[in-house]
Amino acid sequence: MRMKNKKWSVPFLNDHPEIALYGADYKNETLVNFTKNNPLFLEIGTGKGDFILNMAKNNSNGYFIGIEKNVTCLAITAKKIVSEGLKNVLLICDDVEQVFEALPHHSMDKIYLNFSDPWPKKRHAKRRLTYKTFLDRYKTILKEDGRIVMKTDNLDLFEFSLESFKENGYELELVNFDYDGKDQNDVQTEYETYFRNINTPIKKLIAKVGKSNEAK
Repeated sequence: MRMKNKKWSVPFLNDHPEIALYGADYKNETLVNFTKNNPLFLEIGTGKGDFILNMAKNNSNGYFIGIEKNVTCLAITAKKIVSEGLKNVLLICDDVEQVFEALPHHSMDKIYLNFSDPWPKKRHAKRRLTYKTFLDRYKTILKEDGRIVMKTDNLDLFEFSLESFKENGYELELVNFDYDGKDQNDVQTEYETYFRNINTPIKKLIAKVGKSNEAK
């Protein structure tokens, strides 16, 4: 379901430029300085922010960038970050394809793809975040030993992604069609909580760039 725009969203984001970059403003010194931190993690599609919020709380020495194109969703996440007083999160409101251009090469330790839009129709396959064009871009921003961690409820997207990773030079370190959620380095998203409550199996994979396919 599409999130309805809230009038307070844009003003709130504009009031907190230290943690929320709205629109073209993300191409600035704040992002440049933030990406100098280490380790650095990227979540594409933060939703309402439960995942990035709790990951940042649990990993105070890590730095997290969240990308979300829905203004209200990002503002809800920003409110949570501000309320917790976290300094290790930076949120960007834009389409990920635009943000790629601003991210330093080989800077990310991990990329998280949590319950991404499955784009189920074949004619929309190029929009899936595990389509070849996206996987090629990830290679440019991941560190040499970086990983992509994906979780989804959608079996078709998961199977498509498994093949896509294999075909595009990635090694699959983990493939789990019924992930129990007990990894201590992981936290649940809002969608994951919902799907677990209705007994929908959660699928999870971890992929890394193959040695012979690393972007130069």
